[in-house]
Amino acid sequence: AGALIETHGHIYDDFTKPLAQGGRTFAPVKIGPDCLIGFNTAIMSGVTIGERCIVAASSVVTKDVPDRTIVGGVPARKIKDIVPGQH
Repeated sequence: AGALIETHGHIYDDFTKPLAQGGRTFAPVKIGPDCLIGFNTAIMSGVTIGERCIVAASSVVTKDVPDRTIVGGVPARKIKDIVPGQH
């Protein structure tokens, strides 16, 4: 609930160009199977989240997340690997 998945963004580095002339970026977001995306999380454009990942609540994911990884924070960083068979 409350997750935001952005597939576009704005580049503000060049204020001489209007947004309609190259100031926008578009990239898909890919989320692998069996993932848990926490409440109020933002996933930015171009990010791929691998299989069986956990994204902590209120995180902002700006980079790719490898398979079986727990991430969290603003911006999201690796917290722990998920090792099969361990609890």
